[in-house]
Amino acid sequence: MGTQKQSMKPQPKKAQPKKVETKAPQVTSKKK
Repeated sequence: MGTQKQSMKPQPKKAQPKKVETKAPQVTSKKK
């Protein structure tokens, strides 16, 4: 359980900033 909690914490934190960064460049690329 200890390993699951540790791998779950970095996943949501890293996924949030990565999703926002990938969405920003995609929208600007499509608009251009």
